[in-house]
Amino acid sequence: MLPPLLFDPIYKEKIWGGNKLALLLNKDISPQAKIGESWEISGFGNDISRVAEGPLMGTSLNDLFMQHRNELIGEINSFDTFPLLYKFIDAQDQLSVQVHPNDLQAQSNGWGSFGKTECWYVAHAEPGTQMIVGFNSPVSSEEIEESVHKESLPELLNYVDVRQGDVLFIPAGTVHATLKGAVLFEIQETSDTTFRFYDWGRNDPNRPLHITESLGVVDTFFHDRHKIPPVTYNCIKEISCRYRVACRYFSMIEYHFDSSAEYVVPSRKSFQVLTVLDGNPRITSEAGQQYYRKGQNILIPAACNKTVISSESGTRIVNTWVPDLRHDVIEPLQQQDVSNEAIRQLGGNPERNDLNGLI
Repeated sequence: MLPPLLFDPIYKEKIWGGNKLALLLNKDISPQAKIGESWEISGFGNDISRVAEGPLMGTSLNDLFMQHRNELIGEINSFDTFPLLYKFIDAQDQLSVQVHPNDLQAQSNGWGSFGKTECWYVAHAEPGTQMIVGFNSPVSSEEIEESVHKESLPELLNYVDVRQGDVLFIPAGTVHATLKGAVLFEIQETSDTTFRFYDWGRNDPNRPLHITESLGVVDTFFHDRHKIPPVTYNCIKEISCRYRVACRYFSMIEYHFDSSAEYVVPSRKSFQVLTVLDGNPRITSEAGQQYYRKGQNILIPAACNKTVISSESGTRIVNTWVPDLRHDVIEPLQQQDVSNEAIRQLGGNPERNDLNGLI
């Protein structure tokens, strides 16, 4: 049986990157390198994660997927590759204003098998940090196009104040930009299809704009549910458990250890990924036990029958997986008398919310 899996990070230098991933998340990065992204678990393109330790050390995620598909990802077996990509982002300067296509747009235009719905968990934020997500008022495609040509697009955008622990949900089609001062944990579909609307006057030939493509996929529906309010539920008294986001591609639960405790992670139909944001938890499975540190992402194969997290007060972990939304999210929260409206808010955009038809 596959054990819990830890992978070697894949580091990406970016003009807007820095050294916060080393300082805050224990990444082995040269102080001189401007690392913007650390791809923690990836089956995308040529950036394929490899197991970092143990008897499977050096084995690629794609080989594991091909040889142990059901054991690895579980009953969610309609995918041709590992379906999610996990990364940390260090934004020491502002990124471009960009947008991503949805699955249908990507497939019909030859941009890949997946669109790119994503979410950000703010692992660290300097005082006053903001993110751009969506527009600040109702706007038409014609108004967007005009603002692009006049280089006034930032005036239409929605600036969101963020602090550590916030979650922003960014479905495909949502205009967005990571601004400086934040370290983010990002979970997304397995895709790197990105269209730049605006790049703050950088005029870098290696970073072209994609105005036509951006206008073709941007979602103009206006709403104010980009920052997802957490939904608390009862697990065990020593741990605060909160649902953070839920859509067809991924769900997220946050565990905060208020005192020393052991917690049995519920089994799912899907693999699960435990991301350590604070603390040094011990994870025990049929394969044995191992300690992990802040900044590590541990893939728990779907076939693992019992996974136990043991840790001290102050440990913070997020758990993400591909959900059965009714079974994994809606029914457990309804059983604890959480209102349907609170549950629905986990899906963000009220018009294009994956929870709408299930509640």
